[in-house]
Amino acid sequence: MAYTILRPVAFFENLLPGFVGKVFPTVWGMRLKTRPLQLIAASDIGFFGAEAFLKPEEWRNRSISLAGDELTLAQFRTIFKEKTGQDLPTTFRFLGALILWLSKDFSLMFNWFQTDGYGVDIAELRKIRPELKDFGTWLEKDSQFNTQ
Repeated sequence: MAYTILRPVAFFENLLPGFVGKVFPTVWGMRLKTRPLQLIAASDIGFFGAEAFLKPEEWRNRSISLAGDELTLAQFRTIFKEKTGQDLPTTFRFLGALILWLSKDFSLMFNWFQTDGYGVDIAELRKIRPELKDFGTWLEKDSQFNTQ
């Protein structure tokens, strides 16, 4: 049986206008503090998926981890402010803690980010897709936020 496995990291799309989008950066700050997190745009995942279908022999029996940027929350916050002119939306920490308590999977995900994290070689991925989006590019091209 032939396969192609795409292993994406955390999604930029976790940052949305509204309450749900505030939870992700809040919990990121609570759990990871200064540890960087790798992220990717869903549209870039789509590119690699399409490549696997369009070039099956090249992608046959291959697994690949996918990331477009690696940032600390402070860097994430700075880029968001530069691109939108607004502060990064967050919520109250007690709400983040409540959601971590209510959602075992969400809590396990952030525990894993904290202890292990991803190790994607983003420079190698850019050789395959030079247009791979970093956070600033994603904000400008794909996000639901208004950029300056």
